[in-house]
Amino acid sequence: MAPVIRLGVRTGFSFQGPAPLRSWQPPDSAGVFAVLLGRESGPSQYSVIDVGYADNLRTAGWRDHPHAPCWSAYAMPPDSLFVAWLLTPGGSGVSRIATELIDGYGPPCADGGFFWESAEE
Repeated sequence: MAPVIRLGVRTGFSFQGPAPLRSWQPPDSAGVFAVLLGRESGPSQYSVIDVGYADNLRTAGWRDHPHAPCWSAYAMPPDSLFVAWLLTPGGSGVSRIATELIDGYGPPCADGGFFWESAEE
């Protein structure tokens, strides 16, 4: 069974993960994501440092993300960044879910949420 983490102050959503951001293979689906600061060994404790959503997590451009410098500033050591994701096929409710998480956690790298369009090829 894949790991699951519950995120959300009021509602609580079952996100998949967390997985190390460095080696994550994003699914080909719309979804909400949370970038987490944590550690792989020891007690599983994570801090939400960013929240966002994309119409396709796989094509969202993770390496070039405008918030990546902020993520890196919090990542000491570099392998302390993780990601959790909630698939939302068809993109239903992504803005509402992301807004609830941003309002509840106040992640330092979020700027009120953002949306990525899939790159046109």
